[in-house]
Amino acid sequence: MTDLLTRLESGSGNDHQLNIDICEKLGLAPKEYFGSKVTSYSWESGVINTEKARHLDALRPPPILTSLDAALSLVERMLPAWQFTIYHDGAYVSRSDPPSIEWGRAKTPARSLTAALLRALDQEPQR
Repeated sequence: MTDLLTRLESGSGNDHQLNIDICEKLGLAPKEYFGSKVTSYSWESGVINTEKARHLDALRPPPILTSLDAALSLVERMLPAWQFTIYHDGAYVSRSDPPSIEWGRAKTPARSLTAALLRALDQEPQR
């Protein structure tokens, strides 16, 4: 996780490989696609293979490094009981029970929020 956070907080703009690495770490790959079980996939090529067919250009990682909306959506999905706050120079996610707060500081709000999310998930005992 340390490598992902370093790359996330030190960079700026879009980094396709970093985006893919974060999606893999968070387990964002689909389990089903159009009602069929996914048997394999490739973030790089966008291909999803299911039990029934091969789907080209079907898989793209969410733009969590460049889109604040995408980063917010991911926080809401991965940490539903947490709140978030975004500042000009960083972001944090927090919860009250049990108390916890995790900061992220990067060059863009989307990267800051994604870093805070990764730190919070790294602290969760079930992860």
